[in-house]
Amino acid sequence: MEIFWELHQNYRIAQAKDQTRRVRREVDNVEDKLDKTLLVCQALWTLLREKLGVTEDELLERVTQLDLADGELDGKARRTATRCPACKRTVTTRYRTCIYCGAPIEFDPFNT
Repeated sequence: MEIFWELHQNYRIAQAKDQTRRVRREVDNVEDKLDKTLLVCQALWTLLREKLGVTEDELLERVTQLDLADGELDGKARRTATRCPACKRTVTTRYRTCIYCGAPIEFDPFNT
């Protein structure tokens, strides 16, 4: 009986290792996307400052205005809802596909 328990435990350990590898890949992917986003933000900020003379105070004021757009100053961008083009149900723009029917969702990052 002990051998069955040991086999079961080894199976569970292997499952946990697989899940850990999947999560690590997902975290690495998110970190890569964040790095690219930060680089684009830095490029945009330097262009605004150099070409248009926007000040850091003006930038911070705009960040605060956008943050408060959902009624809460929490340092988070608000998520908007849209209609699925296929099933017409309301879905959040957090997902690239409809959670109900799987249809692709058009996402405009500049219209949040």
